[in-house]
Amino acid sequence: MTTTHLEPQTVGTAKKRILLVEDDLSILKMTKIRLEHEGFAVIVATDGDAALTHMERSLPVDLILLDVNLPKRNGLEVCRLLKASSSTVRIPIILLTGSAGKWARLTDECIDLGVAGWLKKPFRSQELLEKVYQALGDKRAAHRESKPRILLVDDEPSIVKMVGKRLEVEGFEVLVATDGQEALTKARTETPHLMILDAMLPKLTGYEVCMRLKQDPSSQHIPIVLFTAKAQEKDEQLGRACGADAYVRKPFNAHELLTQIRILIQVPQSTSEASHALQ
Repeated sequence: MTTTHLEPQTVGTAKKRILLVEDDLSILKMTKIRLEHEGFAVIVATDGDAALTHMERSLPVDLILLDVNLPKRNGLEVCRLLKASSSTVRIPIILLTGSAGKWARLTDECIDLGVAGWLKKPFRSQELLEKVYQALGDKRAAHRESKPRILLVDDEPSIVKMVGKRLEVEGFEVLVATDGQEALTKARTETPHLMILDAMLPKLTGYEVCMRLKQDPSSQHIPIVLFTAKAQEKDEQLGRACGADAYVRKPFNAHELLTQIRILIQVPQSTSEASHALQ
């Protein structure tokens, strides 16, 4: 595969080089083309050993996109070796995986290894580019055109459907989790702009999820709106003690919820917003 010559993606005058390590040739081709279209120089490898050989013998790279399930040597092992070497420890690595069954375990391993991010396949081009720019410390990532992502966490299907639909109408991208453990995983892997978190959830309560996320440096920046059917003042106090940024009681209206969201993530009001209640 040859690199397309486009205007270079630079910080200063140096063209940014990305090592893409993927054994699925269709994903390799698609990802390479998209990155080259952005102006990056892309180097490819199709197995773990080839990736390590490149890092030992070739010019340094600015970022590594590394599949987890690779022939010869898996991506986690490659990542550990790179992070253990003084010459490569500072190179940001984004891990790629298509294994849903290993996703929760992978999340914890990613945190332990200190990777810059991770993507679950199949991923969209916008998700890829956001992760890449973020890992490279490029401020332009914050200005790319994309819908603000909200992680909606509730185990009541009617609430998820009703609130999710309204948020989509208002121009947000909605991600959904239905229990506390799934909420933790998605908060760490999907990097939402904000979470709407029910207090009473299966597996882990919303209070515990909130506390864990706010204690984790990789997720403590995510604003959390905690909501519950309980109307007691002590529940609101507990939510704030866990680090919640805002608190909304059920039943609530659209205007109240949307106002809290827009204050926390500082997005302009949609022209379609109305103040009628969510019913």
